[in-house]
Amino acid sequence: MKAEALRDFTISESIFSIINIYINGNLSVKMGILQLNENLSVRLKALQLYIYWGALKGLNYIA
Repeated sequence: MKAEALRDFTISESIFSIINIYINGNLSVKMGILQLNENLSVRLKALQLYIYWGALKGLNYIA
């Protein structure tokens, strides 16, 4: 009886470990995607400002 209870405990512990690894891995992937999106957003904003600055300089040159 003890061996069976021990086996059940290790199986449930293993399942918990697998779930825990999946959740932590999934969270780290999501955090990586959020960081990537944030970096992309900053780069796009910088590009947008660069284009606007170039357009303003061009308009100033024409005027």
